[in-house]
Amino acid sequence: MNTQNHLCTLRTTMIAASVAALLSLTACGGSGALSQGTGSSGSSPSAATASGSGSSSGSGSTSSPNSVGTTAAASGNVVTASGAAVSDAGTAISGQSIPGTNSGTTQSLGTAVQDAGAAVSALGTGINNGVGQLGSGSSTNPVGTTVSSTGNVVSDLGQGVAATGGAVTSLGGSGSALSPLAPITSPVGGAVTTLGNTVAGGGATLGTQLSSGPVAQVTGTASSAITPITNTVGSITGAVGATPVGGPATNLITTVGNGVAAAGNTLASTGNNPVTTGVGGVVTATGNTVGTTGTALLGGGSGSGAASPLAPVTGLVSTATGVTGAAGGGSPAGALTTALNSTVHTVTGATGGSLTGGAVTGGLTGGSLTSSTGGSALGGAGSLLAPVTNALGGIAK
Repeated sequence: MNTQNHLCTLRTTMIAASVAALLSLTACGGSGALSQGTGSSGSSPSAATASGSGSSSGSGSTSSPNSVGTTAAASGNVVTASGAAVSDAGTAISGQSIPGTNSGTTQSLGTAVQDAGAAVSALGTGINNGVGQLGSGSSTNPVGTTVSSTGNVVSDLGQGVAATGGAVTSLGGSGSALSPLAPITSPVGGAVTTLGNTVAGGGATLGTQLSSGPVAQVTGTASSAITPITNTVGSITGAVGATPVGGPATNLITTVGNGVAAAGNTLASTGNNPVTTGVGGVVTATGNTVGTTGTALLGGGSGSGAASPLAPVTGLVSTATGVTGAAGGGSPAGALTTALNSTVHTVTGATGGSLTGGAVTGGLTGGSLTSSTGGSALGGAGSLLAPVTNALGGIAK
């Protein structure tokens, strides 16, 4: 009798331990599946960005900038176009005549304005060739490229100052109503020209200093820190673009951008003068930037075919129900009941007992754990495992 009691106690302990172990393994398996689903979610934004903007590849290749870089490059084009518009205005000024002055005055003033426009365009080019290439790998220091472009900006501004000095000098030149003031305008104009040339030379030196040495080290570090951030921003905005609202939003932004660009083209073609041509170019570049921002940042995805932001979760649930359905005849607890039955059979067989083939399954589906003879095979284990079996039975129901 004592031996039988000991066997029952041993059997109860081993079965309880087996059930607890299986429940722990099942929980671990569930968390593993969840983390796998989360990983899938993490990769979705990258896929969305790659398919939408074509810029995600820039984060790991040398082909194209990421979405932030693409947007920055488009913004640089607006700055460049603005500089071109200013230069066009300078060209128009050069062809005009101011009463009481000679042609040298208007030409010098026109040149000064053109140089100012060139300075603005130089900044736009620096943006385009620098931060506009973020993520492409074509530049190891995109921030440094943009920063060093300020040397060209200073040089062009210096040349504009020098041209202004020429205009001052021309005021006292031959054919000007102010020619009696030549003793004053000549030295003053010469001094301004010298100052301008000095500034222009300083700009060249500045560009060299900014593109090398300690400054280049600082900007290089900044580039290394910023590039991964912009890649992440591109992934996040790409994920937004992959949602059902992404397609309509992209289409709206692109439509607005195209409309503005078309208006700029019309303005440039109908004005038939340097000023309207330049302004039209700015408007067109602005419209193109708006459109580029929509497609680059949001990915340009179609709302009808965009992936749901809950896809990783729904995919995980579908996978889980599919697996349990195949293992347990469609019951949500099917896989677990099958595993429990197999383990309990193994344990009870090793201890000399026997259970019916559906003993544990019956417990999970609301039945009781019984032996093949109809009595209690688990003795005290029935009450010990009752909370577990009742809970699982409730889930199965």
